[in-house]
Amino acid sequence: MYLENLSRLFPSNSYLNRFFAEKQIPFAVFEKTDEAGNLHVIENGVVIELIAQTTGTERAQIENIIRKIDFHNGDLNHFFAHLAGAIARNQNAMQIGH
Repeated sequence: MYLENLSRLFPSNSYLNRFFAEKQIPFAVFEKTDEAGNLHVIENGVVIELIAQTTGTERAQIENIIRKIDFHNGDLNHFFAHLAGAIARNQNAMQIGH
């Protein structure tokens, strides 16, 4: 199963819009445990939705990494799994702060 309609999350004529329009990204689910031992189950579609919310330097850095992975025919889900770990850590930090 592949994720569909991801390009709609990004501005038209942007690199990420074209990238996600052209690529078939296999669906994946990542299980990440944060520092407190909480398990976070995060779908790669959620990771991509959160990428779409980034701006400026953060977006440019993510875009650059995606370009490099694509150029080397790498597995984007490895990168998305890495980002899912950061999302899990951030989610835990937000819960602690409230």
